[in-house]
Amino acid sequence: MSWEPFENWPDGPDAEGAGAFRRSSEPILAQRRGLSPGERLRIFWRARPDLPAPRMATRVVLCQNHLYVERRDGSRERVSRDRLRGRRVDSGVGVYGVVEGEDLFLLERRGCPVEAALAEQIGTTRPVRVRRGFVASAAFALVASCTAVGLLWRFPYDRAFEEIARGQWNSETALGFYGSVGAILFALAAILWFPSTLRLDQTGAERRRGFFPWLVFRRPPEDFEAVLIVSHIGYRPRSSMLTTRAFTVELVLRRSGRFGTLLPVSDLQLHFASNQKPGARNVSAAFAAPIARALSVPVRELERRTAQSRGA
Repeated sequence: MSWEPFENWPDGPDAEGAGAFRRSSEPILAQRRGLSPGERLRIFWRARPDLPAPRMATRVVLCQNHLYVERRDGSRERVSRDRLRGRRVDSGVGVYGVVEGEDLFLLERRGCPVEAALAEQIGTTRPVRVRRGFVASAAFALVASCTAVGLLWRFPYDRAFEEIARGQWNSETALGFYGSVGAILFALAAILWFPSTLRLDQTGAERRRGFFPWLVFRRPPEDFEAVLIVSHIGYRPRSSMLTTRAFTVELVLRRSGRFGTLLPVSDLQLHFASNQKPGARNVSAAFAAPIARALSVPVRELERRTAQSRGA
């Protein structure tokens, strides 16, 4: 693990401790102390399972080789500065990636010298965002909602309950009511689960589910093996003719697992380009390059061949 506990703050004019011999010998380059009442209120308001309030940093001391942190839960840990990797801002909280360790959560503060020094060290990279399923989910939700309203108009729930109470579980009214409930559940799933927003940067991959994103799933860069540019090639049996039909860009996980999905996955398809469009190969390569740089993984190429029917 990258984080390690410490007892005494590094040496400096504002350091804590009983004496110089009990302090670290590292000189302080920048530091920030405590949280104001307004900042505590911001943390309370914006805390989420992926931004836990107890793990927010309250005091931070930046030295030449290490970053010393005290969190709201009272824990004190330090991390080597060369283990810091990337930064993203989420709801006013700066999230700093740490190699093989917990991310650092630092509430944004105007004019903070620690944030300025870390920004100079880490730099900024533009994240890659991939949005999937929003248009289709909106259409499905609209159709399912209209179907539910029509069924409830045709088969009112009070009549359905009366027939169910009399033991007529499979009557027309009861079946119509079941259908309306199913349509409502499908509409909710289309709004709350099907749409997906994937954000890729130096801190890793973040997947948010829902038309109004509310479920958050994260994976660190170490979980990914490579970015694949896959050439989908079609061929006809008993023929040597090959035809490239499309290119896809896929992100490969080191180990199969769930990542905002119901079932385990081994890769995520991020991009599709039909070969009928000019420059499809170059477009796919340009899409894959910044993702590979952000996650520090290689770009590989792969061919997948599928048999075509005679009419294809």
